[in-house]
Parts: sequence; C-alpha cells; structure tokens
Amino acid sequence: MENHPNSHIVYIRRKSLFDTSERPELEEYFAGSSVSVGSYFAKGTARPASGLLIPEENLLLPHVLGIPAEDRDFRKEVNNYYSNINSKIPAMSIPARDEDGLPLEIGLYIDNKAPISRENLPLNVEQYLRYRQIIGHPQVGAGLEGETEDDAKGNQMRRFYVHDPAKAQTTTLSSNEMRDQALLKYVAVKTNPRTVRMYLTLLGVNVNSLRAGEELTRLRDIAEKNPADFLKISGDKNLEIKYMIEELVHYKILTRVGERVLNGNTEIGRSLLEAVLYLKDSHNTAVFASLKAALQNAWAKNSVSVELEEDLQMKDFHKESDDELEARLTRQQSKAAEAIDRTKGKRQPEPPDEPKATGLDIQVEPEPEYVAEAGTLGDLEAGTEGDDIILEDGEEAPVAINDGRAAEPTPDTIK
Repeated sequence: MENHPNSHIVYIRRKSLFDTSERPELEEYFAGSSVSVGSYFAKGTARPASGLLIPEENLLLPHVLGIPAEDRDFRKEVNNYYSNINSKIPAMSIPARDEDGLPLEIGLYIDNKAPISRENLPLNVEQYLRYRQIIGHPQVGAGLEGETEDDAKGNQMRRFYVHDPAKAQTTTLSSNEMRDQALLKYVAVKTNPRTVRMYLTLLGVNVNSLRAGEELTRLRDIAEKNPADFLKISGDKNLEIKYMIEELVHYKILTRVGERVLNGNTEIGRSLLEAVLYLKDSHNTAVFASLKAALQNAWAKNSVSVELEEDLQMKDFHKESDDELEARLTRQQSKAAEAIDRTKGKRQPEPPDEPKATGLDIQVEPEPEYVAEAGTLGDLEAGTEGDDIILEDGEEAPVAINDGRAAEPTPDTIK
C-alpha cells in the first residue's frame, strides 16, 4: 500500500541496553539478539491490552480473526489474539539508516486524521492493530500521549520508541510562539463565560472552588505557563461533551471508578473517550437527553450560571490588561504580516552604474543576478508561512508572532 496517497509508515525502534559508543563491536553482538514487544495487561484489569476502544475492536478484529463481533466466542478469540501477540523489533544498523526498525503501515483509506470507520479502514489492518497495541506498551515511547521521539530516547524507562519520518519533518512551534498562539486563543474565548468554564474544567481546575472573578485570571495564567495544554483543549472537537461528562461526574449523576465511567450500574465507557463515543452514538440518544436534563437540573439547584458574563469579570489583576494584550497581539500580527509581504519574491539586483567616459574603450560586465542559496538569510520566505506550523491535533496555526523583544547587543555596541 506504499503507493496509496494516504500511506503513512512508522518504524518501531529499540534502544541499546548499553552504551556501546566506545566498543562498537558490542553493538554488533547485541544486534543479533532477539527483542520483541509482547502482550501486557490493560490498565486496571487482568485482560491483555489491545490499545483499542471496544467499538474499534468490534470493527477491526473480525478482519483478522475471521469471525463476526456478534459471535459468542468473539471476546475469547480477541483475548487469545492479544495474549499471544509478539512483534520482533530488529536492531539498528551501523551506521543507522532511515528505514531501521519494524515498519508498520498506519494510513487510512479516506482520511488519516479522521477516526476509523467502516468507510475509513486502515490500509493494512494487521499492521495497524500491531501499531495500536505497541504504542500502549509501558516500555514504548513517542506514542499517543504526546511523548516525543527525543523524550523517549532519553527516558530510561523506555526500551522502544516510535520513529515517524513524517512527523520528524514537521515544523514545531518555539515556546514563545506557542505562548502567543495560546494567548490569541484566550483572547478569542474570554468573552464567552460558558467556554471559559469548559476550558478550566477540562484543564483540571475545579471552577466551583474559585471565587467570583478568578476564572479569567486562572485561564490566562494557564495559557501563559502551559500553552501546550491550553492549545490541546482549544483544538478538541469533543470539548462540549467532555465538559458535560465531567460535570455529570461532579454532581454524582455519573460515577467514575478508576478510568471507567458508569451510569448507574451500566458502564458507558472504559475511559473518558469511550464515554464520549457512547453518548455520541445515535443509538444512545435517549440516554444522552436524560443525562443532559439531569445536569441542567443540577445546575439550577446549585445556582450555577454559565451564561452571565458578570460572574467572570477579572478582579485584582495587576498584569497587562486584556485590552492591552489584545492590542499588542494585533500589532505583532500586523508586523509579522508586513515582514512576510516584504520578503515575497526574489531580490532584484540594482542596475549597474553607467561608466564615465574616460577615453578608454573599457567593457563593463553587468553584475550577476543575486540568488540566495537555500537555507541562507537570503531565503527569507522559508518557515514564515503559517501552513508550515502544525499543532498537535493537526490544526493549522496562524503565522508566528514576533514577541517584540530587542535583539541582544553585539560586542561592538557594548561600552
């Protein structure tokens, strides 16, 4: 399937157990050893983990087991499959090559960024199943939790890591740019009281313990100090329903036992994400409507206002005001746009001066046209477009913003 336009191959790599930089012959010796990623228990259970949600298991496992999900032996066969799964990870070459590791195709037929479905199946179901099982293993890094490849390499608890060539080529935001992006999002949502409460709740803040007027102060503080977490929440398509579930748990309408979410004695999800999928399922519309009505009654009884903006006014905030922040960010955006406009197109050489008449027959060759080499300061367009910056959830970020700080003085300017 490598020729499919959605083909996306990642490599599971193993780390050396010992520092062999001084003894390269030992690396060759260890390279011959067999190292595998095997089965492991799902968190809080005694069953083998698949790394999948139950609806995903029901959709994908029939393709490799050959029995439908409705079969009474289906669960037993799923457990047997994951109890015996074993993925051998080859050693790195000397010197290392880009294709080192266990290659796994994880692309989807329709859209790699969309959830899997009957229409959007993996290009290679068996390899996709291995990938999802492997990245959930406690000794594997750079998986779904956002751990980077470099983080995994430096983590002594990791024996394996995921190398994704496509992600390695992606431009990342600097800390200053990420903070400015988060502040831009903050400015956009701060006037919506309900959204402010949703953000804070999903960022782990108990809004019911805050005094009136502290919500905006707390939210802005998170945007400045933890911009990555803030941007992750801002790009979550399930923000509303996740907030609803958290509030239902807070008012004891739903119950959380470990990661499981229960509606009475009925489990609606082994995790928050599974509970979201359950409530979004058209077959559970009646349950969703009942829970929503119960939550609205709880809000009314507890005098919880999610609509009155005066409840969220900032008080005793001595830093830069929101109006000043918005004006500063707007100015920075304008400066960045002007800088980009000035760098559009190639630099045109100035026409050479006409030689003065001296009585001598001198031929003056025109100066060669200046063309900047790629990667030099002349190539000013590189990396300035917003499309080059990709957030964790796949959302395209705006143009990076100049934070307006002065350049560091050079030795010639220091007196």
